Amino acid sequence: MAPPANWTGSTSFGGDQKAQLYRFFSCFNDANEVCIDRGTAHWEGEAFVNDYDVEVDGKRIPGRDTFTFTPKTHTLVAAMQTEGSGKMTTLITTRATRQ
Repeated sequence: MAPPANWTGSTSFGGDQKAQLYRFFSCFNDANEVCIDRGTAHWEGEAFVNDYDVEVDGKRIPGRDTFTFTPKTHTLVAAMQTEGSGKMTTLITTRATRQ
């Protein structure tokens, strides 16, 4: 299901030094799920990676958002695990450019 045209949100994360990862928390203007625990995040080289689970047809499916940054751009690659194969499949890639 696509988000509504006026879909807005924000994401917060905080470091957990002992666990050596970040806790990820997202809020959107979705009446069914306003704010959610969005799993954990960590750095993989230059990429900031958020691992989480989503419920699809009553099943918990692993998801992963990978953020990369340059001085003028940032890219988000959203992926979900393909049923049966265990591999992540890219669902969407977004790129923002600073002007």
